[in-house]
Amino acid sequence: MLSTMTINVLSNTCYEFLKKSVTFSKDKFISYVVKQNIIQDEDIINRIADKVAELELNDEMSEKSIERKIESSESLVKLISAIPPANNQNISQHNVYGDNIGRDKINR
Repeated sequence: MLSTMTINVLSNTCYEFLKKSVTFSKDKFISYVVKQNIIQDEDIINRIADKVAELELNDEMSEKSIERKIESSESLVKLISAIPPANNQNISQHNVYGDNIGRDKINR
């Protein structure tokens, strides 16, 4: 399930990148992924950028066709599957006091 979501996010990222850029450039792609804060590990970002560059994507492709290209690359799917899940903590506000509910809740 995680790799399917990651493939969707990656295909969307590639699509958005190609909409804003004329040609695919590994360095520009890495910079774009880092700015989007999609993947934190620089080694994995570099390896994914190498694999994406091999796919020969272009700006005439739809998001779905990019997703299919990514899914057809066994090495890229394997690399995506190896990405460790992020250790993020969600904070949500849901009461009238405006308390941030994350970890420790202090009752009033």
